[in-house]
This record gives sequence, C-alpha cells and structure tokens, in this order.
Amino acid sequence: MAAEEYLGGTSGVTKIEFKERKKYLDYVNSSEVKFLDTIYERKLYGLVNDDYEIIAPIPNTKLFGDYSPDIYGLNYTVDIFNEFRKFYTDLIINSDISTPYLIDGLKPSKSFVSFDENYKKYIGSVGTTLSTAIITDGNNPQMNFSRFVTIAQEKLLEQNFMKYKITKSGYALAPESNVHQTGLYVDLGKNYTANLDSVKVELVTDPQFPCYAQYVQQYGFQIDFNSPWRLALDLEDEFVQDNILNGRPREFFKDFYSTTLTVKVGGDDFWATKTFYELLYIQYCTEIGLQSIPDDFSNLRMDQWLEIFLRERFRELGLLNYRMTESNLFEKNLVKMLDIYNMYGIQLNYGAISFVNKFCSDTLKLIVEGKL
Repeated sequence: MAAEEYLGGTSGVTKIEFKERKKYLDYVNSSEVKFLDTIYERKLYGLVNDDYEIIAPIPNTKLFGDYSPDIYGLNYTVDIFNEFRKFYTDLIINSDISTPYLIDGLKPSKSFVSFDENYKKYIGSVGTTLSTAIITDGNNPQMNFSRFVTIAQEKLLEQNFMKYKITKSGYALAPESNVHQTGLYVDLGKNYTANLDSVKVELVTDPQFPCYAQYVQQYGFQIDFNSPWRLALDLEDEFVQDNILNGRPREFFKDFYSTTLTVKVGGDDFWATKTFYELLYIQYCTEIGLQSIPDDFSNLRMDQWLEIFLRERFRELGLLNYRMTESNLFEKNLVKMLDIYNMYGIQLNYGAISFVNKFCSDTLKLIVEGKL
C-alpha cells in the first residue's frame, strides 16, 4: 500500500526522511502531471514580481459559493476555480469519472489570507519576545531610545534571534509566512499535512487523479508538488491571463497584474521598521515599570532612522552575521544611501528608501540564483 511504502514525515530520522522524500520526488517526476514545485524550483512563486520585489495582492475577495461557506478567495481566483468546478461536476454527472477520494466534492478549505493581518500578529509576537529578552539581559532601564534601538538590533543579530524579521518584506519570506497570502492557492484537502508523504501518494495514485489533473490544468491551475490537494493559479497560462484581463490585450497582462492587482510591500518597510522600534520601546518601558516614556523618545534624525532601516534589511537578507554590525558592503551602501537622502530625500522613486529597496531586490535575485 502507498501509505506503507512512502514513510516521509514519520520516521523522525534525518537520513531516513531524506531517502523517503526522494522516493516521493522520483515518483512525482515520473508522472505526466505538471506539478508546481515550490520546494526545489519556485520557492518564491507569487511572492515576488519579475524584478524580485516582494508583492502582496490587493485584497478584493469574495466567497467561493454556498458549497463552501465562509471560505474567501481573490475575485479572479474564485471565478476561475468556479469555472473549473462547474465543468468538472457536469462531467461527473454525464460520465463515469469522479473526483479523487481525498478531495471529493472539490470544496475549498482555504484560499486567501490577509498579508497585513498576519504581519500584525507576527510582529506583535516578535516584539513581545524581543522585549522580554532585553529585560532578561538586565539592561539599564534608564537607557535612552537611541541606546535601546542599538541593543535591540544587536540582540536580533544573535543566533537564536536571527530568524525574527521586522520588515514586511522580511516577514514575507520567513517560515511563519503563508503562501495563501498570495491569493493564488486553493486548498481542497481537509487539513492534510504536507509532512506526510503517504497522504500525498494516496492522492496522486488515486485512479481518478490523472483525469482530474488533466482538466484542472486546462483551466489554468497547477498542482502543488508538496501538497497535491492544493491548486495554484498559473499566471503564465493564457486562459488565466484572459480571464483576469477581461477583454484587455494579453500583452498588457504583466503590467496590469503588477500595477492593478498587487502592491509592492517594500514601500512600507521603512515605516514598519520605525514603528516597530517605537512601539517596542514603549512596551519595554511599560514592562519595566516606568511611569512615563523618557523625554528623548524617538528624537532620532531621519538619517539615523535610515541607517537603522538599512542595517535591518542587511540582517534579514543574511548579509550581517552574529554581533557583526557593520561590513564593507554595509558601509559602502550606507554612504550611497545617505548621499541620495541628502540630495533627494526619502520618498521619491529615486530617494533613499527606493535605493534600499532596489538593493534588496537585486540581492534577493542573486541569492535565488545561487550567485551570493
């Protein structure tokens, strides 16, 4: 039986897990189904645009329908899925095919989740953890805001804290982030776990799976390699593009999708960083019992904030190591950023924030391509 032969996710032994996962990978690669491999090939699918800028969808959502109450998706994802579902359910009625047993009914269990709402929950948790750690270290409760930020950034460079991200871009690529924040995915499973290969193989070896996969791909979806009960809208598919464009010329798709249906989250990264440290200081002062916030709270100059922001983005990209608060690359880009700030300020397309965001997207591209 498939559940007995594919044991990935059950052994707890790294060597065995690697072997078992490879068995599943080999099986999938031998099939004729087109899978979306977000583990080995397209880790950032839906999270970045062609310029490797982190993006999130404009949250225009609606319910899938009465057949799946309380489950929301992006308008175009819902529309395209419902076209497929209507076609396939009609096919079931008029032929001898059916849906694979594990996704019987083709009822979405999850699709869109809010990026901003999830980020707020995440950053609140990070703030609580970091404030507690700073207090536990016994830092002087009378330290001013500038000193506090320095200590917080040093803490975040420690090995156990490197995993925590402050900016929205950093969070988007963190393990705590969620692919459903892209709005491109539709889960049809009943809370199946991606860690158990036996469930995956049970689904993809179902006699009805090849037919289902064939038709779902005709309607512009790919099947997630790591969670085959999950569909991903294929933005390169012509059917999908035509549906989203709604009569507009197909050659306009990339620009339309980028400018109308998504937002670059990096535009908020500087302000998210500034807000995080201000709120963290207030939380710290409250937790140590201060009756009022010190008078010098948040009197940092804009150039100081920009340096804090740049250092944070370097850390999140893995360009700063444990207790290493500066490097030649950092110093070089700090000088460039401050020169740009002195000439153009922060907000314009060629201002200091844009410079940092461009550096980060270029660096992310190098990382993904294995050149850094």
